[in-house]
Amino acid sequence: MKKLLIILFVVMTTNIFSQGVAINTDASNPDASAILDVKATDKGVLVPRMTQSQKNAITSPATGLLIYQSDGASGFYYYDGSAWVIMNSGNTVSAGSSNYIQNGTSTQTSSNYNIRGNGTVGTNLSVGGNVTTNGYVRMLEAGTTPTYYTSLQSGDLTGANLSLTLPTSNGTSGQYLKTDGTGVTSWSTLTQAGVTVNQTAAITPTTTTMTTITGLTTTFTADANHLYFISTAGCIVDAASTTNRNVNSQISIYVDGATINGGTSVATAQNFATTARWGYGPWSINLVVSLSAGSHTIDVRGNRRAESNTDNPTIGGAAGGICQGSLTVLTLTK
Repeated sequence: MKKLLIILFVVMTTNIFSQGVAINTDASNPDASAILDVKATDKGVLVPRMTQSQKNAITSPATGLLIYQSDGASGFYYYDGSAWVIMNSGNTVSAGSSNYIQNGTSTQTSSNYNIRGNGTVGTNLSVGGNVTTNGYVRMLEAGTTPTYYTSLQSGDLTGANLSLTLPTSNGTSGQYLKTDGTGVTSWSTLTQAGVTVNQTAAITPTTTTMTTITGLTTTFTADANHLYFISTAGCIVDAASTTNRNVNSQISIYVDGATINGGTSVATAQNFATTARWGYGPWSINLVVSLSAGSHTIDVRGNRRAESNTDNPTIGGAAGGICQGSLTVLTLTK
């Protein structure tokens, strides 16, 4: 008797026609365009439910196959012929027929998609353009008929991924983005910081070998992509008692033990008659240079040039001396 009732129930609630199947409670015919027409006002259709691993274990899924994933990034997934795609729930921003940003965990490699991944799309983001080259994200300008776009391009990474962690605030006017070397960035304010050091004692070189001028050395840490102003000044004198002589000295700026282009000056001093009539030979070098990020040592060196008379030059002096040398390093913007 129970078997008979079940058969009668199926016959009464399912209308089968050559053009389709209708499942309902009002005995209405199926829509002519549907192979299966399900109608109800108090029930839904329940598709297969499974975990992510179970979904991925389906052998040769058919294009259009639909399931509900119950763990991980849960939701409805369909197979598009090459990958499982999560069906979005209101987070899609349309820009043309196939370009969009989607919230999910799958990766889209098609050139018709700009961005895809976890996250929420904001209302101020307009996305468009068919990106056919790897490593690009393009955002169309604002307006109802955008023409131009801003493009973000990734470098050609080899051997490792690159991650940049942005600050959690907008910063303030005039600040720049600074990294700690691991990809974590923060807002920083560039100031024209500088240092000046002064000579502490005179030197009297006797050969053409370059000798560091006492006190004119400084070490500092440079930031990448900045320019630096380096300046040195002072003078030499022929301190010997013999009259009518001249001395010559080459003064050079060194960075990390090497001279830099344009960082050389030749100073010439004369002894006319007596020590009261010395002629002082000034030097002055001013440079703007680009330095790599990291620690640098800058110093000033001098020598006795071969064309000097038998006297040796006295380069600079101690504090308060008329020829005391100085070295200044100033950070500039770039």
